[in-house]
Amino acid sequence: LAHGVGRSGDITAVQPKAPGSSLINRLVNAMLLDWLRRSGAPSTSACFLVPMATGMALTLCLLALKRRRGPEAKYVIWPRIDQKSCIKCMVTTGLIPVPIEPIRSVGSDTKGSKKGGGLPADQLVTNLAAIEEAIRDPQAYLASNFPGASYSTPAPIGGGPNTIVCIFTTTSCFSPRVPDRLTAVSRLCVRYGIPHLVNNAYGVQSKRCMRMIESSWKVLSSNSTSSTEPSHHSVESNGIDDHRIGQLSPPDFLYVQSTDKNLMVPVGGAIIAGFSNEIVKQVAESYPGRASGTPAIDIFATLLCLGWRGWQDLIDKREACYRRLADGLTAVGSRHGLRLMHTPDNPISLAVGLGGLPSNGRSDTLTKLGARLFTQGCSGVRVVIPAEVEAAEGRAPTCVGGICLPGFNSHSASSTEAYLNAAAAIGQTPEEIDLFLGRLDKILSEFTRRIPQEDNKN
Repeated sequence: LAHGVGRSGDITAVQPKAPGSSLINRLVNAMLLDWLRRSGAPSTSACFLVPMATGMALTLCLLALKRRRGPEAKYVIWPRIDQKSCIKCMVTTGLIPVPIEPIRSVGSDTKGSKKGGGLPADQLVTNLAAIEEAIRDPQAYLASNFPGASYSTPAPIGGGPNTIVCIFTTTSCFSPRVPDRLTAVSRLCVRYGIPHLVNNAYGVQSKRCMRMIESSWKVLSSNSTSSTEPSHHSVESNGIDDHRIGQLSPPDFLYVQSTDKNLMVPVGGAIIAGFSNEIVKQVAESYPGRASGTPAIDIFATLLCLGWRGWQDLIDKREACYRRLADGLTAVGSRHGLRLMHTPDNPISLAVGLGGLPSNGRSDTLTKLGARLFTQGCSGVRVVIPAEVEAAEGRAPTCVGGICLPGFNSHSASSTEAYLNAAAAIGQTPEEIDLFLGRLDKILSEFTRRIPQEDNKN
């Protein structure tokens, strides 16, 4: 077991000198494939466990896709999600992120309201029109929307889809952002012949996220095998036509998930999965050298302990905790003049708007609320300050990897309302939800009493 897994040429290869770790690694990869298929993506053809956390696993995927796309490919179309590791995994590979700002939407679950009438447009959803604009000319899109980016280099000759490594989408995320519209993005991938990479970090614990991945593959596979007619774009339009005519095989499609976030094991592993044995094998072969076998042993023990029934029980409990958390936040919020943001398309995370709280007009007053929750043992809860307040206070936007994103953590450069995030992740219990809600109620009461008193003193 001490020898680790893999050989110098392939992390999934059997090492004759280490039969124990090789056997466990083979078993774990087979068990994980069955787990992903049963969890909602039955068409998944291959996967492997890589002893790196999610960000580095995504880097490995980007490098493999880059090699398959050729020397001209240098851009990654990236619907904005405010997590620094997502940006760094692109920059580390030497690729250029092309951020796509989200747009606001009411969401799909209108619950009797005609087309969402009367409901707030809280959700941040994928801007498909902007993605298509960026596909046609990524460098022009960057120059127009992010003129201060440090990598405003001339576009390669030809430009267009051939210069794009992939569209890099996200499923699990902090509310009010919701999972990207994977099937709609996949249609664009088919139209322009571009690979699709999905950051599914927390997503295996969500049936909705896994069904979205499966549906995306069906779009890619069915449309690609039948799409042999020229598109309606002209040949002069950045080479779009000649790239798609006659293409029968679907674009590359990979999705990556975290082991610690979904299976509650120590940090240090991720699962790279796909719908083509060839592309998954190429990613595995790109890992340099052997690797630690510790994540495989952790996963092996965990899956054997859980079994399928144990996993299903965890999923059912998480969904019950999500409903309990949503109802509880609605009740607590109403007592303090706050509202639960309307984000029905986010199956894990929730957000409570803090516009009804006194804040002295200062963002640091609200962030103290998050600090107070942390000191009371409520980890994972955070207060997010919007771009509007950030700009009003003259604060510089957060810059990561050479690109500056106003309102960082709010996922949007046009965010206007501060909010508090809370999530129902796997492993939680109803008792923990109730304990959190009680502490939140108490802290909000203290907060609303203290701030007016400080105003009077000032």
